[in-house]
Amino acid sequence: MNALSIAMNRYVIPNLKHACRVMTLLSEEAKPMSIAELSKRLEVPRTSMLRILKTLEAEGMVEAEGRCYVASAMLLRAGLMALKQSHLRVLAGPVLDKLAVETGETAHIAKMAGQKMLILEVSESPNTVRAASQAGTLADLHCSATGKVMLAYTVENLAAFFRELPMAQRTEHTITNMEAFEAEIEQTRERGYGLDDVEYVVGVRCLAAPVYSALGDVVAAIGITASIMTFTRSKIEFMAERVQAAAAELSVAMGYEPK
Repeated sequence: MNALSIAMNRYVIPNLKHACRVMTLLSEEAKPMSIAELSKRLEVPRTSMLRILKTLEAEGMVEAEGRCYVASAMLLRAGLMALKQSHLRVLAGPVLDKLAVETGETAHIAKMAGQKMLILEVSESPNTVRAASQAGTLADLHCSATGKVMLAYTVENLAAFFRELPMAQRTEHTITNMEAFEAEIEQTRERGYGLDDVEYVVGVRCLAAPVYSALGDVVAAIGITASIMTFTRSKIEFMAERVQAAAAELSVAMGYEPK
């Protein structure tokens, strides 16, 4: 642990940290969770978890459903308001619209949110038949194109990162073997784009490229989501060129100066 981390930890309030994790987990889950489930998942004593939940309930951040809890409408609204105010989201809009027209597919931008990818903005495909994508959706890192991009450019030790994060088998093509996955991420880094080759949703192929900030850091990934009927393997090279061009355009708008 470096000096900066030690200094920051001096100011961390444990129960406030746990409360933030509770809100994040309940926002991600599609079902109510009991005190026992939350306590086990977040490794927090049940008595402490009960106090945290009752405090969050009193503040309107969570709601009780019987003996379980769910994220409240107020919490979800706060998340939506944060999305609307995102500088990255505003700049990405015109770029996504252009990419959707050029490729004929649904375009989106996503950034890392904890152990998930959060879709910030979407521009629907102009075609009648299209793959759906929605702003506010959380996606798995290991089998989404945008997730692979962020892992390739921001995570050094993949094995350590996924030690306590299950790599769910979403389709028969999902890569869950760490050795194979490390090779996939290395390939993503070398070619400059990530590919979800029917690994997340059956019948859907996605491709994404990194977006750089003014400081030269990869802060997001822009990509397309498409049916394998329209985005065939023969189109991968063309799609990669279009997506990488869109990512470069957005990076420049963010203040990035290519070398």
